[in-house]
Amino acid sequence: MERNMLKKVVTAALIAAASAASANAAVIYASSVVSADQPGTVLPSRSNPASAFGAADGKFYSLGLGGSIVLGFSSYVGGKGTVTEITNLPRNSYIESAIFSVSLDGKSWTTLGEYSNKVTSLYSAGPFLYLKVEDTSPVVARRDGYDIDSIGFEQYVAPVPVPAAGLLLIGGLAGLGMMKRRKSA
Repeated sequence: MERNMLKKVVTAALIAAASAASANAAVIYASSVVSADQPGTVLPSRSNPASAFGAADGKFYSLGLGGSIVLGFSSYVGGKGTVTEITNLPRNSYIESAIFSVSLDGKSWTTLGEYSNKVTSLYSAGPFLYLKVEDTSPVVARRDGYDIDSIGFEQYVAPVPVPAAGLLLIGGLAGLGMMKRRKSA
C-alpha cells in the first residue's frame, strides 16, 4: 500500500513539473515599435513597422539597407526565440542579414549575434523587454534589406529556487503520511 502511495506522489510531482515546464514555453510576440529607421527607397507595402507584430502572417516590415527597428514586448521574454524573415528569392543566392540585440531598459544592449535570412531561431540567456534589429545586408541594387514578418520569444518565468521546491515536496509527503495515518486509525 505504501509503495502505491509513493508511486502516486512521484507521478503527481512529475506531472506538476512537466506542466510548469510547458507553461514556460508560452510564446510572446513583439507588440510595440519603440523606434524605426528605414533609409533608402522601400515600397510602401513594406514600410509599416506594425507588420512585424504578432505571429507570422505574410505581411512584413523591411528594415531598408542599413536600417533598424526597436521592438517592445508586453512582458519579459528570453530563452528560445524565432524570427520569420521574408525572402522571395532563393536564400542561398539572396542573402540578407541583421544584428540582433536585447535590452531590459532600452538603453544598454546585449548583442545576440548577426544572423542571415537562413537562420530562424535565436536565443537569449537572460530576460529582456526590447529587441533591436539592425540591417547588415550587402548593398545590392533593388534590394531593401532584412524583412521581418514576426519575432517571438518564450515568456520568461523566474526559476523556482531548489530549497523552496524541496520544502514543497516535503510538505506534500508529510500531508500524505498524515492522510495514511488517519486511514489506518
